Amino acid sequence: MPALVIVDMQPGEFRAAKSPHLQQVIAAEIERYRRLGAPIIVVEYGILPEKGSMGPTALAIRRALRGYTRTCRVLKYSNNGALVVDQALRGMTRGRKVRVCGVNTGACVFATAKGLKDLGYEVEAHALGVNSETGPRYRTGIKKLAQVATIRHHRRVGSLVGDNRGWLK
Repeated sequence: MPALVIVDMQPGEFRAAKSPHLQQVIAAEIERYRRLGAPIIVVEYGILPEKGSMGPTALAIRRALRGYTRTCRVLKYSNNGALVVDQALRGMTRGRKVRVCGVNTGACVFATAKGLKDLGYEVEAHALGVNSETGPRYRTGIKKLAQVATIRHHRRVGSLVGDNRGWLK
């Protein structure tokens, strides 16, 4: 059974995490994974172990997770969160397949995806479920992410088609 890994969706620290479209795409992914009964790992970027995270995960994502017991929040202190994700997943599943989403595509999402691949996971990413602060960074990040993960392109979310800048009619 695949696991969903949500990386750095902390809008207080990462501007790209403020995107309503990205939050909606990830909330839809959470709902899908809840229906499957699959594990969901929320990765937050930390400052220092004694100080905790750089702020909470976006409220829309926390609401989508509310009441779901197969979820775990982990803190990482570098771009690569693979080791803490792997440790959390070992207690939740024997599967070695993950789907990553979150911000920033070419940095933390990429580093975590690469680290998971290096640990033997099969990694995929939802093309609309990752984001960076600007269009050029998004495109560069997706190209980089495609080196270590299968990029999945999915149907529209709601009645609007999104890109990394927000809603498009």
